[in-house]
Amino acid sequence: MSALDFLEAIRPDWFRFSERTNFGLAGSAHLGAWADSGLRLHISDEKEPRAREATVGRLLPHACSERHIEFDGRFCLGLNRPGIASRRQARLWWTHLEAFVRCQSAAAATGVWPLGHGLDHGGAGEYHRRALRLSESLGIAEAYLDAWLGQPSWISGEGLLAIGDTAGRAKVTGPRPRKPKVFGGRRARLKLLELVILERARRRRVDEFWKRAKESGRTCCGTMRNCRLERVTRDGTKEIAA
Repeated sequence: MSALDFLEAIRPDWFRFSERTNFGLAGSAHLGAWADSGLRLHISDEKEPRAREATVGRLLPHACSERHIEFDGRFCLGLNRPGIASRRQARLWWTHLEAFVRCQSAAAATGVWPLGHGLDHGGAGEYHRRALRLSESLGIAEAYLDAWLGQPSWISGEGLLAIGDTAGRAKVTGPRPRKPKVFGGRRARLKLLELVILERARRRRVDEFWKRAKESGRTCCGTMRNCRLERVTRDGTKEIAA
């Protein structure tokens, strides 16, 4: 069986199937803001199944990194997703698509992507995933979330400076953030150091992603509050969305 065969065989109730072609599956997702009217989708089978709006740009942005929609309209459902070769994998894929559509509904209403339902863009995504797993293993997931959100944190402040200045001359301005408490002795302290390194790399990759996006001429779709790209208004002027 192909990936599309598995997906068609166990399609969920919220996805109203319309047709199967040589190129993929077509149907409507009845979730969130589109519970009644439906969000028309097309699912193709490439190296992995990929979903997009049937008519790209009709109800969702044509492309929006903040909403995890790629430049060609395809949805980003996660990093390095495997192909589908079983009913279990197909069921998991549908679960991820359901969460994605619900997040799109929330983002359309609020201009904010739901917290905890996505990794950072581009090369930062892998660092973000590793940092999340490491912070959870250390029992400091909330402390890492503060750092990720830009709140004062040893993970993103004093810890970064300590690594960047091996001679010990680093100075921290403003309130000194408290070092997270971790248990497990030297091994746990080394993990905390690794977390600080990962956060430093993540932030660098995030900045690089937006720098490349701006250099490529991409502009903001105007639907999200915290986009770093320029927004083009109807009169042709540009403004920073965030």
